[in-house]
Amino acid sequence: MNVTVAAQTHSRSVADSLDFLRADLKLPEFLDSKATSEFVSLFDALFDVFNSKNLLGKNFKAPLQSKNEHEWTSLFEEASIYIKLLKKYDGTPILHSRISTGCVFFNLWFNLS
Repeated sequence: MNVTVAAQTHSRSVADSLDFLRADLKLPEFLDSKATSEFVSLFDALFDVFNSKNLLGKNFKAPLQSKNEHEWTSLFEEASIYIKLLKKYDGTPILHSRISTGCVFFNLWFNLS
């Protein structure tokens, strides 16, 4: 998948749209979309942190520096807990399944094993 397309798919605006369709419009097709919205929001923030280059960036779009360490360390802690708890439909933790490849980077980064 093209990184640009992946970044657009996992964006804050997609999460906001899912929330709008579920909470405001109450469309039946989106009643169970809260978990997807949370997933997309978290990974969008992580993508911003790991893709940050602009010294004038704000929040997660700013480069990792000691002056904004409180922001990105709290995000990393949240992501660590989230990924540890992430499960497949059958209840198998993602990190202990055959499809854990997508979490390998985070597994190493957060030392989840």
